[in-house]
Amino acid sequence: MRKSNRFSLIKTVLLGLSLFVHFVYAASPNCQDLKGHWMNELGSTLIITGVKKNGRISGRFISPLQAGGEEFLMMGWANDTPPPEGLDHMTAITFAVNWGRYGSLSSWSGGCALEEGIPTMSMIWNLVLANAQFDWDHILSNSDSFRPKR
Repeated sequence: MRKSNRFSLIKTVLLGLSLFVHFVYAASPNCQDLKGHWMNELGSTLIITGVKKNGRISGRFISPLQAGGEEFLMMGWANDTPPPEGLDHMTAITFAVNWGRYGSLSSWSGGCALEEGIPTMSMIWNLVLANAQFDWDHILSNSDSFRPKR
């Protein structure tokens, strides 16, 4: 193969690869366009299907741990108000899930910002159990990070 043909082939492959990467990245959710699939470190999937102009978000939540992969409705809010000059910025987010027959509710609050170049929702969550063995065991709290599912 001649040098010019090899160069043309390499150029075509690189162009195709860059278009593929651009398409995959463009389809992934980010902090300014939350729509899409997000996954946390425990394997739960947050699917944001709607973001209204007033900030209301909606979608589904799938927890492979507690609910064996069942999908539950998710509702919440996002606020991406631009910062005044000199202030740091993140997209503020809160959402909740009703676990139905499991007798519990969960809520997450936090924000989305780039961490090591990756859009990341850093969230604090509360799980409220309607039924617990002890009176002090109805509310659990912890934290989660959600990143675009690839």
